[in-house]
Amino acid sequence: MKNILLLTDFSDNSLNAIRYALRFFKSDSCNFYLMNVCKVKSFISDDLMLSSQNSIYESIIAEPKDKLSQLIKELREEFNNVELNFETIIDFDLFTDAINQAVNTKDIDFVVMGSNGITGASEIIFGSNTANVIRKVKCKTLIIPEGYRFKNVKELLFPITSDDDLTESTLEDIVTFINSYKLHTHVLQLNSQNNQAETILYKLPDSNFKTIDDVPVEYAISSYLQTNTIDLTLFLEHSKPFLERIFKASPAKNIASPLLIFHTN
Repeated sequence: MKNILLLTDFSDNSLNAIRYALRFFKSDSCNFYLMNVCKVKSFISDDLMLSSQNSIYESIIAEPKDKLSQLIKELREEFNNVELNFETIIDFDLFTDAINQAVNTKDIDFVVMGSNGITGASEIIFGSNTANVIRKVKCKTLIIPEGYRFKNVKELLFPITSDDDLTESTLEDIVTFINSYKLHTHVLQLNSQNNQAETILYKLPDSNFKTIDDVPVEYAISSYLQTNTIDLTLFLEHSKPFLERIFKASPAKNIASPLLIFHTN
């Protein structure tokens, strides 16, 4: 049984990501946790002061609680031929702290969220919440671009660079994921003779392998995505900042297909 954490702020972007996840994991037995992290500062302090201590919490969660209940009802109607197990989580901690707590207490396998770029901001590819989840939440994270519509996932791109030092457990986790969903993998070795590439190819017999040297990583990945049909891109996140390492100076202003982030530490 997989435990999937679905993050929502009730925007179209987050709802689109939830619908993608329900389709992606439709063949798995899953517990879906719908989570909303409240922004407490949006409440008027005078209103809260007039409430009793016991009712402050209820005042904060009343609206998101109703919205989550309505969302579950709509999803059950939309996916009426699929058995869906839903639980809801409402928190008003710091965003990534709340997610980390849910990941730990609910034994979460995947976090799913939407992404929308902010042109001209430091997070060009991702919104700030998405960037913070990538950096601070050590759980496999599936990121769905704004407006992306689900299609069957068949082709996966796996770029690997000289910075990537796969542990045996992470590699086994990746291989298990790829085999579980019967994905054809494009292994893209970038600017390095990574001594793990041979091991990766041995474990992923249904794969293509290509080496690109003397080209900035971000341009090599962007070019490969433009010239090949890719349904999902798998990235490794480790000690070096993910966005700066991969997407700095990227010619693309948004991501064209879903990303799956694996952590190596």
